[in-house]
Amino acid sequence: MITIRHLMFSRPHGEFAMNIPRLTVDRGESVVLTGPSGSGKTTLLDLAAGILQAESGSIIVDGQDLTAMTEPRRRSFRLRRIGLVFQSFELIEYLSVIDNVLLPARISPEVILDSELRSRAARLLECAGLDRLQRRSVTQLSQGEQQRVAVCRALLMEPTLLLADEPTGNLDPDNSRRIMDLLLDQVRRMNTTLLAVTHDHTMLSRFDRALKFQDLLVSEQNPAEADRAS
Repeated sequence: MITIRHLMFSRPHGEFAMNIPRLTVDRGESVVLTGPSGSGKTTLLDLAAGILQAESGSIIVDGQDLTAMTEPRRRSFRLRRIGLVFQSFELIEYLSVIDNVLLPARISPEVILDSELRSRAARLLECAGLDRLQRRSVTQLSQGEQQRVAVCRALLMEPTLLLADEPTGNLDPDNSRRIMDLLLDQVRRMNTTLLAVTHDHTMLSRFDRALKFQDLLVSEQNPAEADRAS
């Protein structure tokens, strides 16, 4: 599902740079990345989603080379194939809970907003424990409730790839388990691939693989060390 080769990325006018020789994530696999804040984990998710563009190397997602696509093609591909859980949630404040979940259908002309899609959104909110808050403004929700809305939105289109940045970061233990159940149910039912970032080490055993982000990177001390990361 994800094949990264010789990936290089740096921020303009900054000191941050990333060099990943190799990373592969199989279809239907759940993989979690751990590591210190600021190391580049979120940047890697943004590159895998086609939000950011690499300076060099290749990022193959579901058979498509994101580095060879134009920005409009990457955007269309992302809407159709990738579910994103942002660390900052990226909810629309003037929309209700249910309309935030349905947002992918509202911004893509390729998706028909029909009764089936509305029912799927309602079922996701029920599974997340938010069914009674469907018509409430997201500005009236707690951080944890907003996070669960963001997860439901990511699952709406039944994507082939889920990229989740700290999906349980603002949740209590019970709701953390509930959200992980929801994400992993999607993985099992739809053979979806899950690549997540977390600082919650209690969740690591629920994934097929847990990788230390630093082990993916080339370092000045050992330029070949990341060659065994896939």
